[in-house]
Amino acid sequence: MVPAARITSRVASTVRATSPLTISTPLWVIVAISLVNGIGASMFFPANSSAVMKAAPPDMFGIASGMLRTFANIGMVFSFAVAILVASRSISRNLAFAIFVGSTSLHGPLAAAFTTGLHAAFYLSAALVILAGLLFFPVLGNLRPDLVSFLPAMRQYAGNWASAVWAFAPGAEEKLNSVTRSSPNQIDQLVAFGYEPQWAEIFNQQTVGWRSMHSQGRGLFSVLVKNLPDIDTRTVREAELVCNSLIGFNFGDGHLHNEDMIAAVQDEAQFAPGELVVVWVESQAIGSKVQHYKVIDAALGVTERGTWKVTDAVAEQPWLPNGPIPLQVTWTRPATDPRFGAVA
Repeated sequence: MVPAARITSRVASTVRATSPLTISTPLWVIVAISLVNGIGASMFFPANSSAVMKAAPPDMFGIASGMLRTFANIGMVFSFAVAILVASRSISRNLAFAIFVGSTSLHGPLAAAFTTGLHAAFYLSAALVILAGLLFFPVLGNLRPDLVSFLPAMRQYAGNWASAVWAFAPGAEEKLNSVTRSSPNQIDQLVAFGYEPQWAEIFNQQTVGWRSMHSQGRGLFSVLVKNLPDIDTRTVREAELVCNSLIGFNFGDGHLHNEDMIAAVQDEAQFAPGELVVVWVESQAIGSKVQHYKVIDAALGVTERGTWKVTDAVAEQPWLPNGPIPLQVTWTRPATDPRFGAVA
């Protein structure tokens, strides 16, 4: 048993971590609580500041540091104001002013009443922290969907989450069978169940057809058509189903099968350049009129980034009768990359 668990099993029945202090609380208890609080704060604040600064670009360090201190000070002042406001409601206004200017002191019933007010202030603060935590991820997830899964962002079944399609060169899909994973390829499973190969393929393509009915699918297939002249010879799979066979779970979140997972698959599958090309798109953020996509070659990594307008994807038909929707390429991997040599 870990030390924390041993301590909890011994003292949990006699000491409550949330026990409120009273005017009769022994001094040593107050000192002990202050010591624990000080140790926790000394570990949290440096780590928190370091995490914020590491997330900021070097040319934005000054702004990031200033904003960090600004919001920390705002939170501190706000918490003091709320605590004192709520606590002082337990005594008269004139008496509260007298206490704070030092013309009287807290003692006896007055101290007990003020302490009760402080307890109410702390409970209110705890409720505000919980409320802020519940609101934080939905707000951040809608503003920056690249940072938060669509589950804590409360966007499930909204039709707006990260998605992808995988395009295998002829015969390349078989290389997935060399990967350590939860189950074989879906088409192999269907054939093992007794489906003829052509019917197993048609069954598998239903999910690709479903994806094309979604506006994101029209964007994904547009990127495939633009980047792969041999697309008609390739096997295209819905990424959610591939993710299912690789890790046994997906629940529609494309963040599970981004370039990090593809790199892990590549370690064992060893696809050659061009054998597996994945088009991956982030969900649409609030206030944005575009979606950001990337093209990932399993052997080369990300080879292209760009955007498409959501209105263009919505206006087009699932089978792209007018060809790919307009795409804005924002970055392309150089044709000669020192890591991989010349690439056509």
